[in-house]
Amino acid sequence: LSSIPTQVWSLDSLRELDISSNPIQSLPDELGQLTNLRRLVISDCGLNQLPSVISSLHQLTHIDAHNNNLGDLSNFDFSHLSELTDVILYDCHLTRIPPSIGECKKIKIMDLSRNNLKRLPRQIGWIGQSLRKLILNDNGIDEFPGEI
Repeated sequence: LSSIPTQVWSLDSLRELDISSNPIQSLPDELGQLTNLRRLVISDCGLNQLPSVISSLHQLTHIDAHNNNLGDLSNFDFSHLSELTDVILYDCHLTRIPPSIGECKKIKIMDLSRNNLKRLPRQIGWIGQSLRKLILNDNGIDEFPGEI
């Protein structure tokens, strides 16, 4: 697939969308129509950014966007994704994680391995007791927030 078929946007009850390993390169705003979506897998799609429309998926519990060239996520707003439990962003050439990640207080698993992170925002400590697995290997992190 090089684009998502338009029929997908009318699937009101859709809970999981996996379009991994397709050369999609961008996601349309219509993704926001999938208001019941819980799992979004967009790994290995050639994405250069995490589309802002993902922020409107308030029921989302799992996002897997590994193996994309996402770079700097500092402008992505995680604050509306309060149901997130799994954030899989390994091998994405990440240089920054936005402070808004701290608003996702239900995250249990966060995989940020094999990126270019030098530091984490202090707000990551706000996730608190729900965080069970934080994977940070193969980064150049030289400063760890005291809030964790």
